[in-house]
Amino acid sequence: MDETADTPDTETFPASDSTVSTLPLRLSEGLGQSDLRTSLVTHFQEARDSFSRSLQSLLDGFFQNLEESVNDAAVSWSRGPSATVSEPDLSLSSKPPISTTDQSTQTPRCVVVSTQFLQRNRLEKTLLKAEVLRLTQELERARLEKEYTRLEIATNQHDHLSELRAVWEAETHAIVDGVVEICEQDANKKIQEVKKKQWCTYCGSEAFFYCCWNTVYCNTTCQQLHWPEHMNSCTHPKRQIMSQPQSNQRQMR
Repeated sequence: MDETADTPDTETFPASDSTVSTLPLRLSEGLGQSDLRTSLVTHFQEARDSFSRSLQSLLDGFFQNLEESVNDAAVSWSRGPSATVSEPDLSLSSKPPISTTDQSTQTPRCVVVSTQFLQRNRLEKTLLKAEVLRLTQELERARLEKEYTRLEIATNQHDHLSELRAVWEAETHAIVDGVVEICEQDANKKIQEVKKKQWCTYCGSEAFFYCCWNTVYCNTTCQQLHWPEHMNSCTHPKRQIMSQPQSNQRQMR
């Protein structure tokens, strides 16, 4: 019997790195933008390094299993013809020659087929595990790229909104300053126009008749009504001369 038929179907595969499936699925929301970007880049590099290590160890195990399988196959094929040739040579003196058609001295074909099937099955399992690991790493890389893209879009949107807010505030301040300046100019213009005019001392209307210093009237009626009060402080010479006889007459009375 072939020794490969007695060996159990045991497979040795490199232990996968625990960091492959334990990467953080959600980053902390309390980090700043620069810290979050640095964290994403760091996790992406760690995932890439872990994928490289896992793939290297898996390939080493695969080639080791393949080498063992090839060696086992070579040993099994080398033992088949030697058994059929050596056994008749050893038994020439005591036993009659055995026909080559005797099935008891040959390796059963089912054993060879089962060994090849086990080797093929082992190879297929190794390839499937390598494919699963590759797809897992691809998913992790896609997730990291999505997080990085989402962060970049959010950062660009925040910067764009900040620029729009700054432009809007600048335009608002410019409009308000322009309106204030126009209002101040209008107010100063009106003040200058008001200063050019004189107002009636008695009623406050616009005055057209001048009496003396800082005393004007809008008409003669206001002047006559205000004269008893203004007569003592009037600085006009004619007004003083006219007021003296009246005061003398009042004293004579």
